[in-house]
Amino acid sequence: MSERSNVIGTVAGPGDDPNEFVFVAPADQPIKTGEFITYTVSVDSEDRSVFARVTNRELIRGLPEGYLADPEVGPETVAATLGVPTDDTELYRLTATVIGFYDTDMTTFANPRQLPDPGTPVSIAPDSQLETVLPNLGCESVETDVTDLDGVAHIGWLLNRPAEATNIHIPIDKFASTHLAILAATGSGKSYTASVLIEEMMRPSSRASMLVFDPHGEYDTLAEMQGHEAFQGKDGYEPDMVYYDPERLRVRISELDIGDVMAILDNPSNRMQDRLSTAWRSMQNQESRTWGIDELIAEMRSEFGADDASVGALEWRLRRSIQRNDLFHPEENVPLDETLIPVSVRSSRWTRLIDVISNSLRPFFCDGCTENDSITCGIVSLR
Repeated sequence: MSERSNVIGTVAGPGDDPNEFVFVAPADQPIKTGEFITYTVSVDSEDRSVFARVTNRELIRGLPEGYLADPEVGPETVAATLGVPTDDTELYRLTATVIGFYDTDMTTFANPRQLPDPGTPVSIAPDSQLETVLPNLGCESVETDVTDLDGVAHIGWLLNRPAEATNIHIPIDKFASTHLAILAATGSGKSYTASVLIEEMMRPSSRASMLVFDPHGEYDTLAEMQGHEAFQGKDGYEPDMVYYDPERLRVRISELDIGDVMAILDNPSNRMQDRLSTAWRSMQNQESRTWGIDELIAEMRSEFGADDASVGALEWRLRRSIQRNDLFHPEENVPLDETLIPVSVRSSRWTRLIDVISNSLRPFFCDGCTENDSITCGIVSLR
């Protein structure tokens, strides 16, 4: 393999830890800390290409320190004046940690359980091999064109290689089928990373359906996917994106069921729950579907009396949590259960959605939501 023939150093011996070894390389090999390298060892009578990663780099031979004493005179000038050759002067000692060889039967890395012998040549790991084995794509070969694989997301490239030299694709089913957290400092690119993942999941090779809560209006540019040739399949597929900003998002109060209301209110007592359930059922049985909190409170007073303490406590909670919340309206309604909510969420109807938007419960799948963001959420539906 032509890339493997580019030897950059020679193994000197074992390192301090059981999985470490040391190799020596001249200064003309710009090997950075974090670089991936390979060497060959025999495992069960078969030559295996073992991957390792450089963890430290230190100078072990260079010009004498006396040549560096005057900062205004370069060390090469001093050496030339004294007639000392400077070619091949610098030599570096590098430490590497063994990752393992890629076992095509198990489609993952395996530990060779041995370090390379002194004198073993070390090469830079080929880009195409790293693209195949690093993301654990389950390939049955150590070198595969990952761009031909379905269900993978292109998230970027290795920083210690030239731009776009070693592209990294990760399997969507590995992170979409479980919980995923993107953790980093403010301004470091969390939202951008999430946007990249969303775009990759909407490509013809994946065709995901997603519901995105966007409290800070960072994802409205996802609409640019529509009509873009990169997201169009040969069978006519293209993503359908709907963006609901705060002014457009409304839930008619009569569309809620009693379970939704209980989830919104602040820990109503059993007595309050009984009175609310009775009045709610009565309102739901009415022909009109455009009633609000005032009508509901009037119904409770009619049923249990104007001086009932539980009704008074409920009035305070209902006005605070629903009537003063711009999300809820006596007449206006956006049919989210048909338009936005995926099948897996639709079974719980409004409760999970309202828990997030109204913030009665702490949001658990908003991107960046805080306790004060609940009413400013935009909702992006991608199908």
